[in-house]
Amino acid sequence: MRMKDKVKRNPGRTTTIRSGITRTVIILNAIILLLLASVLTTIANFSKASIFNKEVRLQAEYSGSRLEALIDSQKTFVKGIARSAEAYGLINDKDMMKTVIRDYNGELDDVITDLYIAYSDNTVFMMTGNESKLPSDFKVVDRPWYQDAVKSKTDVAVSDPYVDAATGALLITISSPVNDKSGNTVGVIAEDFDLSHQENVLESINFKDGQDAFLLDKGNHYMCRYEDGHISVPKELTEKVPADVAKLIGQKSVSSCRTDSGNSFLYSYPLKDEGFIF
Repeated sequence: MRMKDKVKRNPGRTTTIRSGITRTVIILNAIILLLLASVLTTIANFSKASIFNKEVRLQAEYSGSRLEALIDSQKTFVKGIARSAEAYGLINDKDMMKTVIRDYNGELDDVITDLYIAYSDNTVFMMTGNESKLPSDFKVVDRPWYQDAVKSKTDVAVSDPYVDAATGALLITISSPVNDKSGNTVGVIAEDFDLSHQENVLESINFKDGQDAFLLDKGNHYMCRYEDGHISVPKELTEKVPADVAKLIGQKSVSSCRTDSGNSFLYSYPLKDEGFIF
C-alpha cells in the first residue's frame, strides 16, 4: 500500500518544501494464528509437521513485516515534514505552515484520516480543516501524542491504538516534534493513520489453508482480527487473547495450542519499536 505519488506542482515555496519530504513507511507488534482444524491430531509424520511449522513461521514473518513496513513509511513521512519545517524556517510562519498542511488534502492515501500541525500555544491547523470542530477548552499540549512527540526529542512517536468513536476505525497517531534553533519544541506534526483497512496485509495471508491472524497491543488486547479475508475491529480494545495463547507469544519458535477451532500452530511476530504483536 502506498500513498499517491502525485503532488501539486504549484510554483513557490510550498511546492519546494513538500517536494523535499521523503515518503517511505512505521512500526508496531504482530501475531499470526493458523487454524488447521483437527489436522494436528491426525499428523503422525514428523516431516509433515515440520512443513506446517515452516509455513506458519514464514507466513507470519512475511505478513507481519509488510504491516511493519507500512507503519514505518508513515513514520518517515511525518518526521520528514517536521524536519523540513525546521530546515525551511517555517516554525514561526504559521500562515505558510497552514498552507503546507492544507495542500496535502486530497493528495494522500485514504488510510491517512488527517494530518496536522499543533503549536505549543494551542494553535492547530488540520489538513481537513476540522480544527474548527475542536471544543473551546481543547488543550493540545495535554494530548498523549503531543507529549510523546516532545519526549522523542527529534524522532517520531506512535500512540497506543484507539477506536474512533465516529467511524469505528482503528487508528494510531504518529507524531514528531518541530524544534527551534535552541532545541525547544514549539509544535508537533501529527498524522492519524487508519489500521482498519490494510488490504496488502490481507492479501499476503493464505486464508484458504485455514490461516488466521490478529494484531495485539502491548497489553495483549485484540486490535484487529484478520479472518476469512476480512478485518474486524472491536468497538473497545478490552478483550485479551486467551491465557494459553498469551503464554506462547514472543517465543522464537512455532508453538501448538488448543483453541475453540481445534488444534493450531502459532507464531508471533513483534513489530519493532512499538510493542505491537502480529
